[in-house]
Amino acid sequence: MGKKGGKKAKKALEPAELEVRDKLKVAEYEALVSANTIERTTASLVLTKRETEALRADLTATQEELVSSKEITRDVTADLSRNHSRTIEVITEKMDELRKDNERLRDAVNQRDEKIEQLEQRLKDELAERERSVNALKAKMESMASHFSDLLRETLERVADRLERWDDEKVELNAPQAVA
Repeated sequence: MGKKGGKKAKKALEPAELEVRDKLKVAEYEALVSANTIERTTASLVLTKRETEALRADLTATQEELVSSKEITRDVTADLSRNHSRTIEVITEKMDELRKDNERLRDAVNQRDEKIEQLEQRLKDELAERERSVNALKAKMESMASHFSDLLRETLERVADRLERWDDEKVELNAPQAVA
């Protein structure tokens, strides 16, 4: 009869243990999801940074092209002064083309500057949003850890109560035998 009481006590512990294990598995899964989200956010930030660096490299190349165009304009002007009477029409056309090129290059530089500013602002906004997201995830993880701690504490208290009751029942069952 004492052993049956022991088996009943074990069966009474199993649902509580399963509940704790299930909650632990859920907490572990949520922690893994949070870690995965942080990894994806970091990868996205690295990609955005690379895009910004590529645009800066394009801007540098465009500025070098602009400098090169200015050098060509200087050479053309020198030729014009040497061959003024004979080549005035040809050089005028060439200067018009160069002016158009310069305008296109300036427009391209301005557009890239605007695009860089937009990307930098977007990057700042995304960084701020991701920082908020990371902070929210950290707070959620802390809340989950606290909740898990409370669940574990409650479970341990229940186990201790049941063990104490089981010991009391065992003493009661053994007490009549000791008297007899």
